[in-house]
Amino acid sequence: MVDDVDLSAYFPVFVLTVLAVCAAFSIILLSHLFGPVARDRVKSRPYESGMPSLGGGRLRLSIEYYLMAIIFLAFDVEVTFLFPWGLIYGKSLELGSFILLEMFFFFIVLLAGYAYGWREGAYEWDSNREADRPG
Repeated sequence: MVDDVDLSAYFPVFVLTVLAVCAAFSIILLSHLFGPVARDRVKSRPYESGMPSLGGGRLRLSIEYYLMAIIFLAFDVEVTFLFPWGLIYGKSLELGSFILLEMFFFFIVLLAGYAYGWREGAYEWDSNREADRPG
């Protein structure tokens, strides 16, 4: 026999999901209703930071750009673990030394990854190399 399950704990999740879906559809609808209407080709072209676009939209970028972005994401995701650690470390009295030791180990792994990237030259940005130039 199936026990009665209390679904009232999931009500805030349901409300948040409904609000997120409604917000997404309302933003799309409002941008469609009140957005700019292109009357000619010049006005419908993209315009960024006060300068008209130069060249095509498929500009070849150096591989260092993508490597730097991936390295940033990896370290950024790892550093986000510091916030819950700080909250738990301040409240837990019996696990304090264990949690501190685990974070010390985490920082050692993080520094080892940083040192490895430094040794491999992942943080060097040399845009004047001939091999990276398109064409």
